[in-house]
Amino acid sequence: MPKINMNGYWFDGPFKLDIQEQDLPAAAGVCLVCTESGYGIKVMSIEDASGIRGHIAKSKRRECWKRIAEKDVIDIYVTLIEKKEDRAKAVKALKDGRRYKMACEEY
Repeated sequence: MPKINMNGYWFDGPFKLDIQEQDLPAAAGVCLVCTESGYGIKVMSIEDASGIRGHIAKSKRRECWKRIAEKDVIDIYVTLIEKKEDRAKAVKALKDGRRYKMACEEY
């Protein structure tokens, strides 16, 4: 599986929402929920999860992701991070590095 680097963190993916969700790890980590954009990928939200697969399955942001997605493409990239403090640090670094507001972050 290919890897992408964002703000110094390596992510595996993409996992397609509704198609490859069962392939998402059940382990703790951080997810980038993305869609296509004219310049590559657009991050719709950054998710901190103690169990990635379950978190994505039950996320209150699912409807936002589906509404905002370009061409119905919703890709999930994951990096496994066990410690809650380390996940919080990663999320902060990733959010601080954004140039635009994430469309589904407030849901």
